[in-house]
Amino acid sequence: MILAVAMQKGGVGKTTTAVNLAVAMALQIGEASRVLVADMDPQAHATLALGLDKRGDHPAVGDVLMGRTPTAEAIRETPFGVDLLPASLELAVDEQKLSADHLGAAFRLREALNTVRQRYAHVVIDCPPSLGILTICSLTAADRYLIPLEPLVYGADGLTEILATAERVRRYTNPDLKAAGIVINRWDRRNQLGHQVVEGVRTSLGGQVPIFHAYVVDTVSLAEAPGAGVPAAFYRSRNRSHRQALESYGLLAREILGEEMRQ
Repeated sequence: MILAVAMQKGGVGKTTTAVNLAVAMALQIGEASRVLVADMDPQAHATLALGLDKRGDHPAVGDVLMGRTPTAEAIRETPFGVDLLPASLELAVDEQKLSADHLGAAFRLREALNTVRQRYAHVVIDCPPSLGILTICSLTAADRYLIPLEPLVYGADGLTEILATAERVRRYTNPDLKAAGIVINRWDRRNQLGHQVVEGVRTSLGGQVPIFHAYVVDTVSLAEAPGAGVPAAFYRSRNRSHRQALESYGLLAREILGEEMRQ
């Protein structure tokens, strides 16, 4: 399965979700390097969170998309049970070039991943916080897409746009694309507004896009771990909410993997 983690609003925990879900999936599978993280965000936060310097001279996803480097040569092993197709700061420049290419630009990531697809049970794509060509590439390459949502009024504003973009991708470049569901991030069960927002989203979607049972609690350690260059599962914290967050990622991985088995 290729899973794109997509939401055009920044600050909703998209990269945190992509990285920690990928690690949780790898732990569920129990085989090292059977999960690949593809960093499609020019900010390269997933690359940093997995311990690689975004300013390094290593080949990156932009080189792959532009045909400068074969996919396999750009992939890096990490100590965390997942492999990484890293991003670099040059991806912002490559994004402009891709946007100007109207013939097949949307299919470049799909074609790149197809060359290494047999090596991986799952690929998790960290999309940029926008609806531009890099997100289109990611959704075109994906089997499913996952929407991270912060349970605030303004946090739900972007749902309509990401769902509409996914529908356009389904119509024009990837008819097999399906919604995996919505994961609630930065959850505080004591916050009544959060409950209202989640119920409002559930009602407005009418069951068309499920909301996963795994709610990821709000904890500072999830923000601290990327600064240390490690996923949350490898970050030393005695904080009770940190353990709860790890349990949520494990549950989310089981929900997604279980749903795939039922397809």
